[in-house]
Amino acid sequence: MWLEPTTSTYAPCAKFILDVAHRHAEAPYFPPHVTLVGGFHASDDEHATSIFSSAALAFASSSSSSEDRRGPTIAFDRVECGERRHQCVYLRLRKTEAWRDNFARALEATCASPPGVRASEEDVDAFMPHLSLAYGLTSASDREEVRKEAEAMVARERLDGEEIEFETMSLWETDVEDNSCASWRCVARRRVRGD
Repeated sequence: MWLEPTTSTYAPCAKFILDVAHRHAEAPYFPPHVTLVGGFHASDDEHATSIFSSAALAFASSSSSSEDRRGPTIAFDRVECGERRHQCVYLRLRKTEAWRDNFARALEATCASPPGVRASEEDVDAFMPHLSLAYGLTSASDREEVRKEAEAMVARERLDGEEIEFETMSLWETDVEDNSCASWRCVARRRVRGD
């Protein structure tokens, strides 16, 4: 389950991800997103969409305000490198108490827990909001080079110090064994802006 940013963030990040994919054979293209909940299973698209709709509703209701017509926002923190395939280079985002609560509600909606049962503190603590800019870079020097390029992109696009706004929540079927990401497909989308 993903959150997709508004065009002002999506477009430059998508271009950056594509540029990295063109220059590094092991780096695939993927749409810019923040993974809100990953790894839940459903019997078919209809079942998955039902779970997704509950999670989207729970997330949207906890992050909306009648006075604020924007979608949920989160502040950019810094560009980081990681060693995991899907966290090679990414924009780390600031995890606030509100975002912990939003994540917990979405996570609870994807679980078969009885109503009112909270997500575990371990799961909520482990949530690290980030927007990946590269997957699959195996070389530490490549990751560091792309991280520096990402910092330049952030400065050029004036994302530094800004809050990133999200307008869409989407449900994707992703085979984590598919390193090309070519088989990934969007199953459902829902607007989370308060337009």
